[in-house]
Amino acid sequence: VLGAELQIGNMLKNIKYLISVNILRLIVNPLITIGVGKLIGFQGIELVALLSMSACPTAVASYTMAKEMKADGDLAGEIVATTSILSI
Repeated sequence: VLGAELQIGNMLKNIKYLISVNILRLIVNPLITIGVGKLIGFQGIELVALLSMSACPTAVASYTMAKEMKADGDLAGEIVATTSILSI
């Protein structure tokens, strides 16, 4: 359902939001998490686990929740799609 409702025109309209969310979600958040993990003393597999938890895409449920709460469901769907593609 989410994929069927995505429109490239809307994605271009929201490009500044999508870029900032993806940079924060997929680059800044993992860097901070890994940095704190290193400071605490984690290493090896623990850091890999922290990376996989902090650099994961936005949950699909956020799209449905945004639609139900009369928020910007289109933007939420675009965030889910772009973070899913870029997290690979």
